[in-house]
Order: sequence, then structure tokens, then C-alpha cells
Amino acid sequence: MRAPIDRHRRHMTVVGGIAAFNALSAGFGAYGLATGWLDLDATTTSRLPWGSTVFGGAALAAIVALPNAGVAVATLRRDPRYGRASIASGALLVGWIAVELAFIRELSPFHPLYAGIGLAQVWLGARQVSRRAAVSARS
Repeated sequence: MRAPIDRHRRHMTVVGGIAAFNALSAGFGAYGLATGWLDLDATTTSRLPWGSTVFGGAALAAIVALPNAGVAVATLRRDPRYGRASIASGALLVGWIAVELAFIRELSPFHPLYAGIGLAQVWLGARQVSRRAAVSARS
């Protein structure tokens, strides 16, 4: 009987770790964009909405960093809704990558990496949600 609990804790730890990594990396990216520490070339900057790196940084923080921080906190609190939150934050990350590519029209090695991470978040969240549904159906 202990094995399912241990598996659930490992799953929660993986989801929380991925979300914490995403929150930190997006937070640093947002800070770098907003402060000018990340130096984008003039062409890339001109393709941002309103040509504003500050807006880009704020959007990155709001759309990627904060939702992922919420997932990380949910897993630490053992909130049973962390699966749904992981699905939402993963979908937001994949959407962010798609919109970013549409705006800047340049492919970086980070784009497929983070798109894959976002899809993994969706998949891991869906596994947790379906597992909870199966447990509820048995009860």
C-alpha cells in the first residue's frame, strides 16, 4: 500500500521541480528583459509589442513565471489541484513560445526546449488529474 503514496510524492516532486525551474528561469528572463540586462538586438526589440523590452519582461513574468510559481507552491502545500495548475501553466508556456516565435520570427534552441517542458507539464498534470478521477470513481 505504500508504493502508490511514494509514487504520488515522487510525481508531485517532479511537477514541483519543473515548475520551480520554469518560474526561476522565466523570472530571471523577465528581469533581464525589463532592466536591459538581456541585450536584444535592435531588430528583435523592434518586433516586440510597442518595441518594449519592459512590456516583454512583464508579460513573461505574468504568463510564465507567476503561474509556474503557483504550481511549485501548490506541490509544496500538497494541494490536490496541482495537476490542473500544471496543465494550465504548461499550456501557457507552450502558448508563450508560439506567440514569441510569431513576434520575433527567430528560432532559438530554447524554444523547442521550453515547448517540450511545457508539454511535459501538461502531460504530468493530466496524469495526476486522471489518477485522482480513477481513485474517486473507485470510492
